[in-house]
Amino acid sequence: MGEDPLVTPDMSGPDFTQDMPGTPDFGQDMPADAAPDLDMAQDMNVPDLAPDAEMDASHDMPEDAAPDASGCIPECGARSVCENNVCVDICQVTAAECGVAQYSGASADCGTCGVSEACVQNSCDNVCQAAGMSCGELVFDGQLVNCAPCTGYCNSGSCISGGIWGAVAGFSHTCAWNSNQRALCWGSNAAQELGLGSSAPASEPTPTQLATTGVLEISTRAQNSCLRTATSVRCWGPNDFGQIGDGTQSPRNQPTLVSGLGQTLSISVGGGFACALMPDRTVRCWGTNAQGQLGIGSSDQFRTTPAQVQGLTDVAQIATGTAHTCALKIDGSVWCWGWNEDGQLSGTNGLSRFPVGVSALQDMKSIGLGNYHSCAVSQADELYCWGRGAQGQIGDGTLTSAQRTPVKLSLVNVLKVSAGASHTCAVMENGALRCWGENSDGQLGNGTTTRSSSPVLVGGLSGISSVSGGAYHTCATRTNGQLYCWGRSDFGQIGDGTTTRKLSPVQIF
Repeated sequence: MGEDPLVTPDMSGPDFTQDMPGTPDFGQDMPADAAPDLDMAQDMNVPDLAPDAEMDASHDMPEDAAPDASGCIPECGARSVCENNVCVDICQVTAAECGVAQYSGASADCGTCGVSEACVQNSCDNVCQAAGMSCGELVFDGQLVNCAPCTGYCNSGSCISGGIWGAVAGFSHTCAWNSNQRALCWGSNAAQELGLGSSAPASEPTPTQLATTGVLEISTRAQNSCLRTATSVRCWGPNDFGQIGDGTQSPRNQPTLVSGLGQTLSISVGGGFACALMPDRTVRCWGTNAQGQLGIGSSDQFRTTPAQVQGLTDVAQIATGTAHTCALKIDGSVWCWGWNEDGQLSGTNGLSRFPVGVSALQDMKSIGLGNYHSCAVSQADELYCWGRGAQGQIGDGTLTSAQRTPVKLSLVNVLKVSAGASHTCAVMENGALRCWGENSDGQLGNGTTTRSSSPVLVGGLSGISSVSGGAYHTCATRTNGQLYCWGRSDFGQIGDGTTTRKLSPVQIF
C-alpha cells in the first residue's frame, strides 16, 4: 500500500518587514506638530508619563512597610540592624548566645542563659560545674546563677539525697537536720541550747530529736540556735538581748516563732543576735546591737524583733560572728558591719553601725565568719581572710593579732569556708577538707593538738559537702549523708555518746 509523501511545512513565517494592513508605520517621519493618538496609548496600556506629573513612590505600598532610616523595608526588628538595605540579626552575626551584643554601632539583647549557666562574654558557660556546685545559687560575674535543682537537699552547693543534710557546731553543743526534715541536737543544755523543752537534762551526749517538723536549715553560735522552715524561723536558748526575736527577753527552751518574718532564704546566728536573708534580698537582724552588729544605723542596745539592715540590697549570702556581720552581694562585693577592734570589717579600729564595703575584695562567691575574723572565697576559687589571727586562724603562716586587710592564702581550688571561734576550715573542690588555727582540743582533726597557722589536711575524710566550726570542736557532712565530728566533747558535743575529746573525725551518722 502506497504512502503519501512527507510534506514539510513552511516555518519561515510571515515577512514582518513588509507593511501590514492597519498597522501604522512608526518608522516614518511624523510631522513635528502631530500629537500622538491618546486613544491609541490607552488601548496599548501605555502609562501617562506627562512631564509635570508627580510619581507617588508609596503607591500601593503597605502602611507598615515604610522604609527605615537605613533603607530597609519593612523596618528591622529590635535585634537587627539595617546594613546594605538588608536587616542583619546582631545576635546571629556576632554569634552571641546571651547578654547585650554590639555590631555596626547598634546593640541587641540576646537573652539569658539556662540553668547552671552564666553569660560570659556573650557565651553561656556552665559555671556551676566549673565551680564544683551541683545545686543551689552561685554568685558569678555580677550574676546570681541558679544551679541545677536537687532531688534531695542542697547544702552549700552539694546535693544530699538522704541521711544528714547538714550540721552546725556551737560553743558546747551541736545540732543537725536530716532527710526527714527533723532537727537533732546534743551536748550542753545548761542554757537550754538543745531546744528539748523544760524536762531536758543538763547535757545530752547523743543526738536527740526536737519536736519541730519541716526543718530546712539550722544555725548556731555560742548558746543560741535558730531553725528555718518553709514559712517561719524559730529560735531558742538565752534571750537577754531579745535574740529569740519574739518581742520578749524571756529565755526559751524550745523553738519559738520569730515575729514578723515568714518565708526566708537563709539564717545566721551570731553572739547574742541573729539575721535572716529575705526573699527580696534584704536582711533583717535582731538581738544585741551594742557594737552595731544589727546594721540598723541606730545606737539602740538591742532589738527584740527583726529590723531591716540599712542601705543593703541584692544580698546573696549572710554570715555572723560574735559581734560583727557580713553580707555577700550578687555583684560579688562584701559588706560588713559591727565590731572592728581586730580588723574583722577591714580597715581601722572602731565599729560601724552601717554596712561598709570591704574595698580590697571583688568578685567573691562565698563568705564565712569566726568569732573575730572573716573569710571569703573568690570566683577564682582563692581564699582571703582578715581580722584576729593570734591563734593562726587567718591561715597565712603568721600569728598576726589583727590583720586589717584581707590576705590571700596559698590554697587553691577552694569551694567554701567556715570559721569557728579561733580556727578555720575550707572545703576543697575535690571534696577534701583543710583546717588551721587553734588546736588545743584537736579541732583541726589532724590527730594532734598542735596549733597550725597554715592549712592542714583533715585525715580520713573525702566527699565533704559542708563543714561547721564551733568553739573547740568541728563537724562535717559528706555528700552521702554521713556526719563526722571531732575536738572537745566535755559535754558530749561530739555526739558519740561519750565525753572524751577526739583528735580525728569520728562518724556520728
